[in-house]
Amino acid sequence: MRKIKYFISLIIGVFIMTSCSDWLTVYPNNDQTTDQFWRSREEVEGVLANGYVSLRDAVDYLFVWGEVRGNSLSLGTSGLNYSNMQKMNVLDITPSNPYASWASMYTVIKMANSVIKYAPGVVDVDDTFFEEEMNSYLAEAYWLRSLAYFYLIRVFKEVPFVTEPYVKDDDNYETAKSTEYEIMEWILEDLHNYLQYAKEEFSEGVEYTKGRATKWAFYALMADIYLWKGDYARCIEMIEEIEGAMGIALIRGDNDLDDMREAWFSNFGTGNTSESIFEIQHTSTQTNNFIAWFSTTSRFQSSYAACQVIYEDGSDLRTRYNSSTEFGNGTIRKYTWSNADGSGRSIADQNYIIYRLAEIYLMKAEALALQGSYSYTSIVENYINPIRSRANATPITRAPSTEEAFLRLILNERQRELYAEGKYWFDLLRIGKRNKFEQYHELLIEEVLKSDEISAGNLGIVRAKLKDTFALYMPITTSELDANPLLEQNPYYKNLGY
Repeated sequence: MRKIKYFISLIIGVFIMTSCSDWLTVYPNNDQTTDQFWRSREEVEGVLANGYVSLRDAVDYLFVWGEVRGNSLSLGTSGLNYSNMQKMNVLDITPSNPYASWASMYTVIKMANSVIKYAPGVVDVDDTFFEEEMNSYLAEAYWLRSLAYFYLIRVFKEVPFVTEPYVKDDDNYETAKSTEYEIMEWILEDLHNYLQYAKEEFSEGVEYTKGRATKWAFYALMADIYLWKGDYARCIEMIEEIEGAMGIALIRGDNDLDDMREAWFSNFGTGNTSESIFEIQHTSTQTNNFIAWFSTTSRFQSSYAACQVIYEDGSDLRTRYNSSTEFGNGTIRKYTWSNADGSGRSIADQNYIIYRLAEIYLMKAEALALQGSYSYTSIVENYINPIRSRANATPITRAPSTEEAFLRLILNERQRELYAEGKYWFDLLRIGKRNKFEQYHELLIEEVLKSDEISAGNLGIVRAKLKDTFALYMPITTSELDANPLLEQNPYYKNLGY
């Protein structure tokens, strides 16, 4: 019961005080030492849960990093941090930009590292804490750490790979950067090693199974990393494990159009559906800023370029929820409505989805296409049309004949299905960097230049910046460079004198 209370209070947000919750007033201050702490299973659970809380606290960064530099959003000028986001969009980024901070992800990493380092020792001092349970906690910690590093390499390309929790004042914080490929190899090794200890589900309830790292979350993250890496065979191998999972399926309504709308929208209205693999949990007491972002302040609205894709097929029910208008500057309804009928949401308790099965299908479509040994027609029939069908979109009857045209088809389908879910910039960068930016760099540039935030007079300047591949990544903040002399600035920003 105490374990359940910890995760309910820390992840789901119903604050239930327990006898050992006093550590929350101490951790992660630097006066934590192993003889004062790490004496019980509950303390391990608490730090692991705080890793999930830290991930929830980072949602603002996850969304901005994944969306603002594509062409999907129109930025409301009255929204918080508008100028900083607008500068990201036109590649006028300096190390003082708040979204150049990687602190949120290193907080997640710190919590995970603490569990990884100290949890094994608790087995020796707590007779109720067994190795099997400890290993399952380690699996979750490795998954959290790997997810955080995967975000970091997509945003910064090269970052310090830290495996120590740094909880004491005399710890050495100075660590040089590692390459994105080194980090991918390390985190993939960790994920493969601890996959065997990950649970398929949690008996405490659906919020736990969808809000904690299960075996299926492991496979989804590994598939995503392999796709980024360009190892398409391994990506497909990971996805096939998810395809065979009991209880994971596209949620769909087959009775009528209203039933189909309700089914698709339930991914965002109620959340934690059968389609979900991992989503960051919010409730009425642990809310987010989504209503403010997408409604009251209009911090984010749909862009004209995105609407041209979203409204391409008038029968596609996703038009209704992705944008309130086909001409841009529309409300993004999937976060502001409480149900498919259009009732306004009064509490910002929507979960933030990291992985769901529709994306997994689209990952496989991309991997199969780039692997080059599967017909485009078969990919459409097996992995794209099922997503379109459940959205009432017209099936694609004729697949493109070239790789680039097919990739554009996948990008468009991802934009329709995963709109404003923090994916599109990473999609463009992943495809643009294929074969060391030799094939599809121009595709990336073309899409970014469609942004509402780039004026006609500024197109040439932004295009020139986009030609430098290091400009596609964020700078390291000045404070981090000052604190760690082993760090080197991203070359693009270093050349600008930062």
